[in-house]
Amino acid sequence: MGFLLLTLGGMGTPAFAESSTYVYEKGPDTYEIALLRLALDHTVAASGPYSLREFGEELTESRALVALNQGRFDVTFMVLDPVREKAILPVRIDITRGIQGLRLFLVHRDSLAGFSEVKTLEELRDRYVAGFGAQWSDLPVLLSNGFHVETATETPALYQMLEHKRFDFFPRGVNEIWDNLDQHREAAPHMAVEGSLALFYPLVQCFIVAKTNLELAARIQAGLEASLVDGSMKRLFLRFHQGLLQKAALASRRIFSLVNPALPLGGPVVDTSWWMPDPRP
Repeated sequence: MGFLLLTLGGMGTPAFAESSTYVYEKGPDTYEIALLRLALDHTVAASGPYSLREFGEELTESRALVALNQGRFDVTFMVLDPVREKAILPVRIDITRGIQGLRLFLVHRDSLAGFSEVKTLEELRDRYVAGFGAQWSDLPVLLSNGFHVETATETPALYQMLEHKRFDFFPRGVNEIWDNLDQHREAAPHMAVEGSLALFYPLVQCFIVAKTNLELAARIQAGLEASLVDGSMKRLFLRFHQGLLQKAALASRRIFSLVNPALPLGGPVVDTSWWMPDPRP
């Protein structure tokens, strides 16, 4: 799972003598980077100019949390849960509007006919084994909802396991599944996107900063709130996601809703109204 890392220069004096520098890990064309730019653009008048450049180092989520509180960088984004929200300072605005929790399935082509016959969540749980990352934050969602899960520490291994039928389906976000299909075609040439089913469980993804970095949290929050008011955040969200949602053809799928026992205690509430007119619990 990719995520953003940023390091700041000075936040600027009231006269804005210097531009703040924000360094991100990777993915300059991603929705999250574009949203960060949008939020910062909305705050230039109050907080000064800024520039962005690449950080150039990849960290696991657990290492990133440690590095954040060590001051090695200043902001990232992650799915929130009660443990994480106590360790850091979240900007409590869900930047992906719950779409992180809409999961389609990568399956072996030999299994496509069987999945198309599934009518209930119980049938899916009883007949099929899921594959998932051993350290991913939403693994407890699958386990607590009764799924049988095979795990791997390294993500590339999961595609090889699917190819060799070590498990039956690999739930992937609607915003990543077709990229995954293309990127891992060599390791799993018989992999396909299943076309009749989906899972949805509420996830909250937010920008987070170190607990002491109140100024940066306030700047990002102000920018996000302004982009919500003027509609620019919604327009950006739909620009990045609407085509993928159309490709997913949700109206023709059975969408099974799961309970997430680890939603953040302090909110925000998941609001799917931008893309799912009939919100799932």
